[in-house]
Amino acid sequence: FIYFPKTMSPVPKRRLPSLKSSSSATAPDWLLRRVVYKDTDFLAIDKPMGWTVNPGKHVGDQHLQRLLPSLQFGMEEPPKFV
Repeated sequence: FIYFPKTMSPVPKRRLPSLKSSSSATAPDWLLRRVVYKDTDFLAIDKPMGWTVNPGKHVGDQHLQRLLPSLQFGMEEPPKFV
């Protein structure tokens, strides 16, 4: 049994801006601000709440894997999740 008070109303989730094209060569500003650490072997990102890492059935464009090519920073290959 779950109790919901009568005064309770749903609060819409705050969404981060979505990229129009996944083949964009430049990373969006909000993503660059979330890069915590970067060197030639390692890239740490503060993942936005509500975004998943990998694409899924009910995720739509709200996943970080589609943004990896924009985080190449001049390297030969885009970064990979480990």
